[in-house]
Amino acid sequence: MTSSNSKMDGDPSGVVEHTLKVERATPEALASFGTLIGGPPDATARLSNFYDQAVRVQPIAFRSDLPVEMSLCTVSPRAQSVRWMERHFQHTQTFLPLGGKPFSMVLAPPTESDLPDPEAVRAFRFEGGAGFMLDVGVWHEFPFAEEQDTRIAVLLTREAIQGLEAENIVAGEGYSSDLEKKDMARRLGIRWRLGVD
Repeated sequence: MTSSNSKMDGDPSGVVEHTLKVERATPEALASFGTLIGGPPDATARLSNFYDQAVRVQPIAFRSDLPVEMSLCTVSPRAQSVRWMERHFQHTQTFLPLGGKPFSMVLAPPTESDLPDPEAVRAFRFEGGAGFMLDVGVWHEFPFAEEQDTRIAVLLTREAIQGLEAENIVAGEGYSSDLEKKDMARRLGIRWRLGVD
């Protein structure tokens, strides 16, 4: 991670920008953040007892304490700059790309405190052929698209969605029982930018 003292538009004064090297999303690289879904076949996959063993089933431990919704998001390229990061307490949010277009995500491991560890923030590039399930409490920013009309199905709780609605936004941050979306520029004086992989 490298730093510069450039002030970003709309940021509080004195915000420092850090550049993150974008890493390839592999099961090993993502192990402390969650589960890659749809990569190479896993050894835990088992043959179905039906269909003449033409179907292999690989269990994925999705978890939610609340009702889940699937949202279909169409994402366009935007500035690859991270001011906000969020986490969820009651579900393993899941991102499933449709159409094979690549995207990037910025992640940080769960913390006991109410903010991520700035030194643990990392960026990953997903090729578009595999999705990703975040562990509970993993800090993240919404995916960054490389191409227009990148479609991603997102599994998350209605409670998390409500935290992003106007009545639950306080001082530019979103809150619900299953969401904390915090302004890192204001709280830590930091903003991250995705660099070259």
